[in-house]
Amino acid sequence: MDWSALNWVDWLFIGVLLYGAAMGAVRGLSHELATLIGMMVAVVVTWLFYEKASAWICERWGWDPEWTRLLAVVALVLLSLAGMRALRMGLSALMTFSFKGLVERLGGLLAGGVRLGSIYLVLMLAASFVPWSWLQRSVMFESQTGPVVLPHLVEGYNRLAEKAAMLQAEVPVGVELPHAVMPPAVEPLPDDSFQLPAADPAPFPDWPRE
Repeated sequence: MDWSALNWVDWLFIGVLLYGAAMGAVRGLSHELATLIGMMVAVVVTWLFYEKASAWICERWGWDPEWTRLLAVVALVLLSLAGMRALRMGLSALMTFSFKGLVERLGGLLAGGVRLGSIYLVLMLAASFVPWSWLQRSVMFESQTGPVVLPHLVEGYNRLAEKAAMLQAEVPVGVELPHAVMPPAVEPLPDDSFQLPAADPAPFPDWPRE
């Protein structure tokens, strides 16, 4: 593997994986499984209630329906995760459960790396929506991770978007040139190329003169 070909997106991905694995080993498999269950609950709650939340926002403030769907999804995910975290902390005060020995640590290491790595990949997909050419180019074309995983993420997202009537990802699969998804840079004009048009001495030749 050519390490010199990695850009900041790839190095950040590696850092996230290592951090997730280290924290997973410290927290243990039981904590990582509880967190994973909370994420699954957040997905289910979002899937069941995002349409109702979006309709309420549209009716109350008259916002664009497509953007309110995305807003409802983000809000429900955050609220669900916060609620599950509070519930987990409350239950931990009443009872404790953990695996033993190597299973707890090694399982937590693997689960923590997979969990944070998955979140990072979803954030990469979200970054491809941002209309910023530098960010899109870094994520989609200059990194070693983006061209490998983004086509699969976009395909899966589009399948979900068709069912959920959300925004379609405008990321073409298989495109190699950055200008295919971004407008080309505007060439600056030379200093001496901008000239005002000459004034017409008789702009209204048919105008009646006294």
